[in-house]
Order: sequence, then structure tokens, then C-alpha cells
Amino acid sequence: MELLSPKIDVVFKTLFSDYDNRDILKDFLASVLDIDTDDINEVHVVNTEILPETLEQKYSRLDIAMIIDEKTINIEMQVKKLNDFRERVLFYWSKLYTNDLREGQSYKNLRQTISINILDYKMFDCEEYHSVFMLKELNRNELLTDKCRFDFLELPKVSQDSKQVKRLERWMRFFNLKNEEDVKMIAKTDDKIMNKAIFVLEKMSADDKMREVARVRERALHDEASYIEDAINQGRKEGINQGRKEGIADILQQMLEAGAIDKGTFDRFSK
Repeated sequence: MELLSPKIDVVFKTLFSDYDNRDILKDFLASVLDIDTDDINEVHVVNTEILPETLEQKYSRLDIAMIIDEKTINIEMQVKKLNDFRERVLFYWSKLYTNDLREGQSYKNLRQTISINILDYKMFDCEEYHSVFMLKELNRNELLTDKCRFDFLELPKVSQDSKQVKRLERWMRFFNLKNEEDVKMIAKTDDKIMNKAIFVLEKMSADDKMREVARVRERALHDEASYIEDAINQGRKEGINQGRKEGIADILQQMLEAGAIDKGTFDRFSK
């Protein structure tokens, strides 16, 4: 049986948002935040819904937003490289940070908000696969506040062959699973949580409905990438022929009106 890739966002979200898999989610979060799993008490995923019938219509973000012990955490799997991804991450973080503050409440009620981004490409020019960003003073390295944190996990930087496997690296290897040999390698670690994650992934992979949902989602993402590439290429040709920049914008506008892309994608590529 061919395993579904944990990198497909609908597979990723189904795996981690299911209530029966809270121990899996806790272990992953504890690994990223470098804390003990027992230090995480209450986990409440606030966007568990996945609507298979809408996955093919146009691009949508399938992330996992949750409240953990009075912290707001968002996890996103990103397989396509976007030039403005840093700005997009900051924008979504700001929405999460301010979302729960009600009129008349003190700013002290704002929760620590953490954005965890799993990337299937290299984003930073360094060897480390885990990068953490916070707000600090440049000269004194003094932390302004701990309420702002961004974690980036770059999957291509993790080796599947190294013998010494760090705590977080187990999960990086899991996301990079490609075949049965990779599964056996992880299973050798005798890690109960990782073995459960593999078992759940195998169960999902054997489910015909889940395989179809994953197939539809993967095709939709590929189609979106093709639409955008074709639009940009055609727009460039028109722009060159007409001696103006409106060529790309015209094609993107047509795609937006046809529902092939959403407003966010239009804004990103029409700049």
C-alpha cells in the first residue's frame, strides 16, 4: 500500500486535528517548543473542519489553529515556495494575535501567539533546519516581549540517514516519509508516539475516501500553480507586445473573476 504524504495539507491537518490524536499533536508541539510533553495541559483545536467538496474549487489555506494553555498557536504546512511568504506569515500572525481581544479589554489579555511553519523547501541560508524568530533589541539582544514568535522548519535540510536523531528531527523525518524503508527506519526507534503516527497515517492511506480527498487536494494545488504560471507567462508576452505592465494583471483579473484563484493570490501576483 502506498502511503499518503504527510506533506499534503489535508492529510497533515486530518492527522493532527483529530481529537484521538491529541497525544501526537502534543508531542510534536513539545518537540518544536523544546519543552516536556507533560508541560502541555489543555489543547483546543479551533478549526477542525475540512470540507472536501470545496477543496477543488479554488485555493484555500488548510492550517491548524489552536489554543494551548492560554497560548495561540498556528501550524501550517507549506510545500510551494512563495516570494512573499515572510510577509504572509506576519500578516496571519497579526490576525491571530489581535483576534481574541474584545472591546474594553486590556492589552495584557493578548495571548502569546506562535506561528509554526513547516516548509518543503529551503528558506534561509544556513545549515540549521529549525529557525526561531522573536522581537529583540539589536545591540543588547534584549527580548521586547515573548508574545511574538515564529518557527520555521525546513524539511529538505534533514538527513534521513544520520544515526543520531534529535527529538524534533523524528518529526521532520516523519513528514519526509517516501517509502516503506523510511517507515521501518522510524519504527526502529521504538518510539510509541511516532509508531502511533505511522499507524494513523497507514490507516488514513487505506481509507478510499481519504485517498480521494488527498488526490483532489493535491490536484487542486498543482492546478493553481499551473494557472498562475500560465497567466504570468501569457501576461508577460502581452506586456512585452503592448509595451505595458497591464498584461499580467489583465490575465490575473480574468482568473479571479472565473474563481480559479482567490483575492489573496491575485494581490500577491499582480504587484
